[in-house]
Parts: sequence; C-alpha cells; structure tokens
Amino acid sequence: MYLILFTQENLIHRYLPIYPQVRIIPNNCTFTLWSIKVITLILKNNFFTQHTEAMSKTSWYKELADDYLSHTGKYIRIFPGGHNEAPAIFKKEGTYWMITSGCTGWDPNKARLLTADSMLGEWKQLPNPCVGEDADKTFGGQSTYILPLPEKGQFFFMADMWRPKSLADSRYIWLPVQFDDKGVPFIKWMDRWNFD
Repeated sequence: MYLILFTQENLIHRYLPIYPQVRIIPNNCTFTLWSIKVITLILKNNFFTQHTEAMSKTSWYKELADDYLSHTGKYIRIFPGGHNEAPAIFKKEGTYWMITSGCTGWDPNKARLLTADSMLGEWKQLPNPCVGEDADKTFGGQSTYILPLPEKGQFFFMADMWRPKSLADSRYIWLPVQFDDKGVPFIKWMDRWNFD
C-alpha cells in the first residue's frame, strides 16, 4: 500500500501533495479500504487513519502522529470480523456516528449505523439508518462520506451507486441526514431537495 497525503484550502481548490509517496504496511497486515478522517475535538484536531483488514473485514482506527506517517499507538478495532466497509463518520453534539456497508461486492446491501462517545471508545450498533422504499439496499448505493455544513448545522449522506457492468457510468446519491426526537440520524429517499 502506498500513501500520498494531500491538503487543500477548501472544497473548490485543487489538492496539493504535502509529502512524497510513502509505502505503508499497517501492522504488517494486508488491508483494503484506506482513508484519513479528521475528527475535530474541542482542544485540537485529531487525525485518524482508517483501514479494513482484507480477510476478516475488521475496521481499525488509529490516531496519527504529527508527521502523519505513523500512529501514536492509540487505536481501536471496531466489531472484529463484522464485515463492515465504506465507513462514513460524522460528529454531532459530542456524539460520533458511523454509517457503514456490509461486504457484498458490487451489490448494494442494508446500511449499518454505529455510535460512540469517542472515536476510540466503545461503539454500539443500531438499526439501519435508511427508511422507506429500498432502505434494505441503501437506495441502491454504498456509503462513502458524510458532508457537514457546520454553518447550517446540517449533514448530507453521500453514497456511491455502482454500476459494475459499466463503472464509468456509476452515479452518486446525496441525501440530507435527518434526526429523530432522540437525536438518532436517519436517511429517507427524496426525489428532490435543496440545501435550505
């Protein structure tokens, strides 16, 4: 696995590499999905790397060191062997939420919702956050990111809608994340919506 780190001023600017390409073999294991999550805490930003073991599909989250090329030794394995992939994480009012997918190749499956009070804390699983028609297949998509709009206090669920017979023709799903009266997130299909 090779890692190239990039930075940007905001979403519309181009990404600039901040380190040369670096070969990384986390914990001397083979991994598939790999990404870096920026988790904003009250006093500082903590950077976490996420990767999934190729065979048992266990998600690891490790706190990155200041150079971003190693980790501090603090880590957690979430639901070992649980076959979770494609995690999309966000934090709202001190609670962390993670929407993941099962491992069914290109075929969409039921989303999973997890929550914790800390990235390195104890995670618990809740029911599928998607509701309504095609909720059992995440509306035909697979979670990829939760886009926060802090100035509006809103979050948007983003998912890949894979078309394996024609990958270049794959699509994306963007839907607002809503919250029930207990503050638990849910996602409902909407044919049309806007940022207001």
